[in-house]
Amino acid sequence: MRRRKLYVFSGIIPLANKILQEVIQGTVLHGPNVPRAFCPLVDAPIFGSGDVWSEGINWTEVPMTLIVGLVGRDGIVLAADSRGTARDSGGILAMNDQEKKLLKLTNNAGMALSGELGIARTLIDRRLHDAEDCPVESIACVDRLVDDLSTHFWETFSRPFQKVHPPAWPSVNLIVAGYNECHDPRLYTMTLGSGGFFPHLEEGVGYVFNGVPHYASLIASVLYHHDLSIHSLSRLAAFMISETAAQHPTVGGPIRIATITPDNGYVELPDDVVVLICQRNNEQRNKLRIVFFEGDV
Repeated sequence: MRRRKLYVFSGIIPLANKILQEVIQGTVLHGPNVPRAFCPLVDAPIFGSGDVWSEGINWTEVPMTLIVGLVGRDGIVLAADSRGTARDSGGILAMNDQEKKLLKLTNNAGMALSGELGIARTLIDRRLHDAEDCPVESIACVDRLVDDLSTHFWETFSRPFQKVHPPAWPSVNLIVAGYNECHDPRLYTMTLGSGGFFPHLEEGVGYVFNGVPHYASLIASVLYHHDLSIHSLSRLAAFMISETAAQHPTVGGPIRIATITPDNGYVELPDDVVVLICQRNNEQRNKLRIVFFEGDV
């Protein structure tokens, strides 16, 4: 019987896969090709302990989490679940429900994160604290803020990966929300690709999702309207996440919600307020069956 080799490692699994293949083929990636900060061991086929890699499994294609951005008549709502997952080729190994996926960027702008959260937080933290000549807080317009972040992400993250095939890149996906100089609400998505974190401006629809968007998209098609208040949009965002969590194991944990308005800027709702929103949603959900079937239940 042919013996199969098993390689065990943790961290950026797709990149480790790529390095492992190069090691086996005798052409180890090192030097300018792969930053040492991301792969300190380039001369051994075993990279620590953690997730198990199986040939043919590309975890960059497996959707995880749910982050939501909604625009209404009086502001913007960002929301996210709080579940983090560890997995191998056989499925999910472990979960924790304490991940923070919402971040305040400035007084008038915020961000929702999905994908490799540790990498995303590191990138943001470096930009927030390392640029003394142009602090993020001084950038009032979200359009210019997104341009600034794109440049920063390219210099600190995307450039070192240019000689690594894109499917081996870790997955980092962001929603950036805020107001431009004309006080218009803006929703941007930023996704890691071979060209860097290229920003995409949402226009016309009024909402964006990332992660596991299927149930949220269906709910939005039925319930969303651009003239809803941030109070109603907060309830809608919570409903989208809770319904997705009921169907998908990689979405779950406490729901986090933040609002962004011209008057109050970026504000994260307290946990007890979000709990009350979810309780109210459950009550309305139970009433829906009665209303829909006109009492025939």
